[in-house]
Amino acid sequence: MTGRVFGIQSTILSGVMIGAPLLGGVMVQVAGPSRIFLNFGIVIALIGVLGIAFGRVLWPAQKEKSDSSAEKARTVEVMEGS
Repeated sequence: MTGRVFGIQSTILSGVMIGAPLLGGVMVQVAGPSRIFLNFGIVIALIGVLGIAFGRVLWPAQKEKSDSSAEKARTVEVMEGS
């Protein structure tokens, strides 16, 4: 099963490595390099702004270490007391 998964992954990555430069070349021929760089820059900036704006929703904060340390201490106290 592991070999099958790595085989599929390798095939997909090989396709991307062949297809990405070809697609990039076509896009530059059609729209020009400055237009392509501008558009990709805008898209990357939007992804970054969305990540910052919705960061707490996408990646909820974990409990602070002091909270988990306090929980461990309480657990130890309860176990020692019984």
